[in-house]
Amino acid sequence: MLPTWGDKVYKDSWGKGPEIFTPAAAFNFGKWIGGRFKNKTNIIWINGGDRDPREHSQDVATWRAMAKGVTEGIGNMENTLMSFHPQPKGTGSSSQWFQNDDWLDFNMLQTGHCRNTEVWETIRNDYYRAPAKPVLNG
Repeated sequence: MLPTWGDKVYKDSWGKGPEIFTPAAAFNFGKWIGGRFKNKTNIIWINGGDRDPREHSQDVATWRAMAKGVTEGIGNMENTLMSFHPQPKGTGSSSQWFQNDDWLDFNMLQTGHCRNTEVWETIRNDYYRAPAKPVLNG
């Protein structure tokens, strides 16, 4: 489940917004939606919404707050399976921002829009990171 698309954190060259998520609003929404689906055991939670966090912004804090809200709404971290959906550029992987976060259960990259992307390099980079986490190409 993708709790929100990334243009609700910030609009870029695409997306209609509105920009509604600050860290506080993201936490509250995450807690609400986590609580709404807390009894479902088949959900994979995906933060990010096809948008990379910008440098020198509160984007990373916003996504962390949403993850915290979801896990609190569900009741505990053991009952969540969660990752982050980045754009297919740069390192292309969630590990760039969230590798050491407890809520990030597996790394995610996206190469569907980039046919000539060296997928193996990104996977290799994530493979050698610590702590070790699975990698999924979304």
